Amino acid sequence: MKLNILFSFIFCLLVMPNINGQSLKVMPDGMVIPKADHTAIVFPDTGQMVYDTVHNLFYYYNGALWKKNRI
Repeated sequence: MKLNILFSFIFCLLVMPNINGQSLKVMPDGMVIPKADHTAIVFPDTGQMVYDTVHNLFYYYNGALWKKNRI
């Protein structure tokens, strides 16, 4: 599970620097993942990760549906 999260982060950093108009910020201490209601994203990209402010959980899109990420 943690390895899956790590690969999602790396994918976001290298392949998708600007996700649906929301930019991923990389800081010296870590990174800031975009916040959004995942159900409001009309055309998610495969591998996209957001912090859902409604459910207070991380979600990633696997190409077919949104999956919860419990860290």
